Parts: sequence; C-alpha cells; structure tokens
Amino acid sequence: MRTPLNSACIGLDIISEACKDKSKFQSNKNQQFITDIRESLQEAIQILNELLMYDKIESGVLELDINPFNAIELLQSIEIFEVQARVKNITYQHNIHQIRDILHNTIINGDIHKLKQVVRNIISNALKFTRGVGIVTINYE
Repeated sequence: MRTPLNSACIGLDIISEACKDKSKFQSNKNQQFITDIRESLQEAIQILNELLMYDKIESGVLELDINPFNAIELLQSIEIFEVQARVKNITYQHNIHQIRDILHNTIINGDIHKLKQVVRNIISNALKFTRGVGIVTINYE
C-alpha cells in the first residue's frame, strides 16, 4: 500500500515540476490542486507507516534486519527530497557530495531499511513544517 502512495507523490512532484514551464499549468489553482493532492498522499503514507510500526512494536514482532551496508546507501536516501523542497520553494542543502568519497568504503552494521525510514521521516518533517521560503540543511559529519 505504501509503494503506490509513494509513487503517486513522486509522480505529482515530477508533474508539478514539468508544469512550471507550461503557461496553462502555471495557474495558482492548478498548482494548489497538485499541492493538496501531494500533501494528502504524504499524510496518508505517514499515518500508514506509523500504524504499521506501532502495531509491530506493540505486538513484539518488530524485527531488525541487521546486515553490513555501505554508508553511501543511507546518504542517497536524502537526495529524493530535492524535488519536494523545490516545489515548496524551500532551499534544501546537504553535504553528500562533499563526503561521498570519504564514506565510499565505510561499512555500517544495521537495518538499512529502518535507518532510511528514520532519516526520511526526519527530513520529511523538516520540509513539512518549514513554511514559506525557508531552508532545510542536512549535514553529515
């Protein structure tokens, strides 16, 4: 259920970005319509994620899949938010490109999926609660 919701959000971001160049799609009404749909989808995804996670925690069946993974895999999960930030007119800054070479051979033991979920939730909330023209900065040290 999450995959179709996420795909719809990404699709709306792409459409919104493409429509900015077309005068007939630039109307505030059309842009607001796309924004409303995207925000509704994102809220549905968040609620679904929270319900699934809460249910697993409460039932004691939350399992972690601990395996070694390259740190770059975790960093790449933040790049997907660039379009969302641009659509909301938020400056989105990160230093992935500066530290990519440093972390290229860094191996982490952990549950990559859960860690990506935590990172995505933090960034998603930062973008969600940044109103107007704002800046969201992610720095890895």
